[in-house]
Parts: sequence; structure tokens; C-alpha cells
Amino acid sequence: MAQLVALHHEKAGFSQAYLKKMAVTNFGAGHETLASTLTSILAMISARAAVQKQMREEIASWTRTRTRTRTRALVYTRAAIKEAMRLFPVMGMSLPRVTPAGGMRVHGRCFAQGTIVGCNPVALQRSPDVFGRDAGCYRPERWLHGGQSPETARAMERYMLVWGGGARMCPGRPLAELVVHKVVTGLVERFKIDVDLPGDECQPSYFLSVMTGAKARFWAIESR
Repeated sequence: MAQLVALHHEKAGFSQAYLKKMAVTNFGAGHETLASTLTSILAMISARAAVQKQMREEIASWTRTRTRTRTRALVYTRAAIKEAMRLFPVMGMSLPRVTPAGGMRVHGRCFAQGTIVGCNPVALQRSPDVFGRDAGCYRPERWLHGGQSPETARAMERYMLVWGGGARMCPGRPLAELVVHKVVTGLVERFKIDVDLPGDECQPSYFLSVMTGAKARFWAIESR
């Protein structure tokens, strides 16, 4: 924030209005999204003892390897995290795009050029047409090898809009994924987590899709 203020004073083109927009973007895109993502991931994992147990066993088997290698090798853990992000993508609004010159035709419907169109990540990532009849259920196994046909697996990856899509995909994705995996694996490795979920996990939202009302308790695991 101090650097943004200094830049505002040093450069005439960096107006106060732009300063405010940049500050909001930094806090919103860099802080709120990450906090909301971690909340939903830990809630989904902690509400299912079998998932938490399997993750902890997988993490324990890699405790003597390098951190970077360990994170990449945690297949089930990564699937559990990905499944929570599928059900609770932090962006709850449609991601707007403008149709190209000449317009476009999608599933039998025509859109004139210049039309603003969008797709809601929450609705898409809970679609039974893409993720199966249990699309509304938390099931990490759907992301594991052999859990789906190759065609279905490719479709699921294609329709995941957690990080946006195309040329406007979130530029902070690599850093955010690193933070999420480090935090989640570290907490599951060191604590047994109990959680009370809100009565309605899927709550109405527009801009940010945030899970609220979850109460967690962390019990330290004694090192052996």
C-alpha cells in the first residue's frame, strides 16, 4: 500500500482514483479469494473423516522428501483440494466475454457480434452433464486416474473455471496454488480438524462465493 501511495505522489498519471482501484484489487484478488478458498477446502476435508485420514496418511508417507517434490506427489491430497474448489469456486459471478465479429452460434442459439456473454462457474462446475449425477457431492475420487473415462476427465478439466479461462486466466494462479497446497497439507499433517458446517453449504452469492458459518476446531497431533 505504501508503494502505491508513493507511486501516486511520484507520477502524475497515477491518479487517486486509480490508486483506490489498485488497492481494492490487491486486497480483493490477493487476500479475500485465498482466504475464502482455504475456508471451503478445509471445511470439506474436515467434515469427512475418511478423506482427512487418507490425506494424513499420504502426507506422512512423504515427510522425508523435499517439500516441492512432496507437494507434487500428493495425488489424493491434490484431488481433495481440487474437488472442494470445484464445488466452491471463489468467483460466483459470470465471467464476461464479448462475442467476435460475425457473431457466434452456441447450442442452437445465435448471438450477434458484440454481445456480452458469460458463464457462472458455480453453476457450470455443479453441472450433472459435465461432472455426473453426483455433481453436487464432494468426491475427490472423481479426479483420480481410473475414476472417469479419458473423455470425461478432459471435459471436467475444460469446464473448471476456478481460475478463469483462456487469455484472461488468473495471473496469480501459480502462487495461489502453492500457498493453498502448503497451508492445507501443513494443517492436515499437524492437526486433527473437526468442523460444524452451516445448514446450507450452497449459499446465494453474486460476486464472491464465500462459505460462511463454518466452525472449526484444531486438535494438535503429537509427533512420533
